[in-house]
Amino acid sequence: DAEWAGMCRALDRPAWLEDDRFKSAAGRVVNVAPRLAMTAEVLLTRSSEEWLQRLDREGVPCAPVLDRHEVIEHEQIRINELIEEFDHPVAGRMRQPRPAARFDVTPAAIRAPAPMLGEHTDAVLLEAGFGRQEIDALRAAKVVLG
Repeated sequence: DAEWAGMCRALDRPAWLEDDRFKSAAGRVVNVAPRLAMTAEVLLTRSSEEWLQRLDREGVPCAPVLDRHEVIEHEQIRINELIEEFDHPVAGRMRQPRPAARFDVTPAAIRAPAPMLGEHTDAVLLEAGFGRQEIDALRAAKVVLG
């Protein structure tokens, strides 16, 4: 409720605090469609930067919505080393998120790039009990790649 009140203050909409539809968290969930429509209409009146400052000032957790490039270049992403760069054998230099878990004794790491389409077809089918001739027949019928 405190965050809702803070948002109403930040958006200069104190009347929303008295609206019966939004007086409780449950009411705000039930009435999500009108609440979001009203909020969206107000948010269009100022820049994202202005809203972020106002929301932050009122103690409302908020963050900008970033596109992929902005995320990769974001200072916090760089400082926390959340993106790993590696050379893919076909695609060249690539970036992808590091594993989320971090351990001191057994550090998580990306061991290999994502496989190419069909790269592990034979191994998976052999493990599933298919014979070499069956796999060749599936490939000839274009049921599988690889």
